[in-house]
Amino acid sequence: MKGEPRALEIESTALVIMDVQNSFGSSPPYSFRELGQPEAADRFAAGSVDMNPGYARGRVFNLSLLASVCVQLGEVERAAALGIDATEMAASMRSARTRDYLTALGGELAPFAGNPQVDDFLDRTAGLTPVGPGNG
Repeated sequence: MKGEPRALEIESTALVIMDVQNSFGSSPPYSFRELGQPEAADRFAAGSVDMNPGYARGRVFNLSLLASVCVQLGEVERAAALGIDATEMAASMRSARTRDYLTALGGELAPFAGNPQVDDFLDRTAGLTPVGPGNG
């Protein structure tokens, strides 16, 4: 019975994730990030960036998600580097969602302005504006 509370916690978390996935079509890394479990999100998100090169937009989304998880983990340099990679990949894309992801990441990294890598990312995304609801 010693491990029973932990087993129940894991089962409960899994049920919440399945509910989020069923409701929103979310991926496990996104679900874990939203549940405030960045370590688990990091494990899933790190594997999700190794995609077929034909899925460039999906890779940008996954890099942005992984970068967001890195912010939660306090790894702002890693987050900025991943964000820069995503920004470079997205340069030739005309995707509102891509722009929204990068803009959101900029908002998460903004409190760390002054860090050279963060500043580089923020400079590269300075002209982006979100396109989501209410913005176009």
